[in-house]
Amino acid sequence: MTGGLTGRAVVVLPDLHGRADLLRAAVHRYPEAHFLGLGDAIDRGPRSLETVQQLMDLHAEGRATLLMGNHERMMQEGLRWYRQYQATGDMADYRRGMEGFQWWMRAGGETVRREVSPLTLEAFPPLLEAYLAVLRRVVYVTDDGHIHDDLPPEPSILVSHAAPPVKHARHPNPLSAALWLRPFEGPFPCLRA
Repeated sequence: MTGGLTGRAVVVLPDLHGRADLLRAAVHRYPEAHFLGLGDAIDRGPRSLETVQQLMDLHAEGRATLLMGNHERMMQEGLRWYRQYQATGDMADYRRGMEGFQWWMRAGGETVRREVSPLTLEAFPPLLEAYLAVLRRVVYVTDDGHIHDDLPPEPSILVSHAAPPVKHARHPNPLSAALWLRPFEGPFPCLRA
């Protein structure tokens, strides 16, 4: 997707899954563009940390808006509970942290573990934690290439990792649905505020 004729180009980056080479190729091909990462930059591929570092560099330059994908959400789960355990000392939080971490490992996080040694909740890479902190769930892109967190008054395109933020039987939180639902689970109603 690119912005309208009067705006900046916005290049959408689909699931990169650790393919830093594909990200470099996109940046090389569109050197003036603003990049909109749809999430799932990590897991499965050979270079998750390098991919995240490139995205964070683009973000710091104001050249990228980064969305959370379901793989980032899985990575976040264990860390979130572990940080809560550090604050509370509650062993139930620690258990939830470990369960969340194992969920991520089973779903693709083991490839990140091959890059980072050790990769534990206690030794979590600061780069990945910083990456989680900048991720958004849903944005709107207007014809001029500007990206908004809230629905703007002018026509726009809603962008999320997987689906519009709708209530669903399996995902009562609409922002969760935006990470997990797939097109075949639609149709999705037109969203207007």
